Amino acid sequence: MDAPPGREDCRPFVHIAGLFESWGITAPRVHAQNLRQGFLLLSDLGTITFAQALERRDADGLYHAAIDTLVAIQAGAQRGGYSLPAYDRGLLQTEMNLFRDWLLERHLGIRLDRAASTAWAALCAELIDSALEQPRVFVHRDYHSRNLMCSPHGDLGVLDFQDAVAGPVTYDLVSLLRDCYVAWPPEQVARWRDYYLQTAGSAGRFP
Repeated sequence: MDAPPGREDCRPFVHIAGLFESWGITAPRVHAQNLRQGFLLLSDLGTITFAQALERRDADGLYHAAIDTLVAIQAGAQRGGYSLPAYDRGLLQTEMNLFRDWLLERHLGIRLDRAASTAWAALCAELIDSALEQPRVFVHRDYHSRNLMCSPHGDLGVLDFQDAVAGPVTYDLVSLLRDCYVAWPPEQVARWRDYYLQTAGSAGRFP
């Protein structure tokens, strides 16, 4: 990894990679580091992404593996001994604003009028309130088909975790099942949701 210190901070990546290793999660292992110059020597998880594997393998097996890994991350995080930034109201609002600022205004040239802006603000407030009311867990933030790897050893590897936060329990599951790169029928999504609830319940995540 070549991450110029003026543009990126490797420390969160190194910190979380160490946590994942201690929790038994497959992720790039940091073999050597030079944080001053922004270089990391990492293990290789291969070239086959979860998204690519879906084209040739059983989707149920892959999604069950991804959900098992997510539950293992959340269970490992329960043991504590680390800190993450909070997915607080300000950060949630900043990310929701991307829809309006980047998609609508910048890319589509659509500017909301006063009534639409009021409705958008009310919707954001409702979603943020819902997120903040949920149990707080380790949140990857981009837990989807392009950040999961089918490693050469047959297990599922996790990438791009350096922006993890402490946030709502549903966030990563929604990222996985409502992936912007892969779409599934609602009844299939519901089955995988139920598998998560069953698996997380067995792991003590829910009563």
